[in-house]
Amino acid sequence: QNYGAPPTEVCNLALIARLKNLCRKKEVIKLVLDKKGGALTFKDLNSLSDGGVLQAAEKFKDSVALTFTTNPQVLISIFDAKKAALFALEFLNFASERAN
Repeated sequence: QNYGAPPTEVCNLALIARLKNLCRKKEVIKLVLDKKGGALTFKDLNSLSDGGVLQAAEKFKDSVALTFTTNPQVLISIFDAKKAALFALEFLNFASERAN
């Protein structure tokens, strides 16, 4: 508190670090976030076996779609990269907490 709020760059770096950690934990092999929305691509169907991602997809069904075209993928329909990153963090946190 003596130093004020951290710079935006520090906050962004912390967000990226948290996202990378959760992606590794949930076996996300690719994360795309841009003005067109976002996508979390999972390693394979076994990545969904603990149930957490499926529960998160149900909870956030107004903002995501789960597809199985190649690898399982969660498509994020938030068209602002920063907001999509924050949403991805919330989604992955929820999925991790709900894992069996």
